[in-house]
Amino acid sequence: MFYDMFSRAKLNVELNEKECGVPPFGAAEKKALRQAKQAEEAFRRSKGYPPNTFWGKVKALFLRRG
Repeated sequence: MFYDMFSRAKLNVELNEKECGVPPFGAAEKKALRQAKQAEEAFRRSKGYPPNTFWGKVKALFLRRG
């Protein structure tokens, strides 16, 4: 069972590489993306922008309409 799941996941990764031409992100790339996201959130907070969250977007949507 586990081997079947593993082989299926491996096949999906290989197909993704062939379609996109880019291998999936490694640990360093994920860490860099996380740090960039945190830096953008800190910048937005420092400028007083509303949080970029689902509920913040919903609130902004209703405030624009109302």
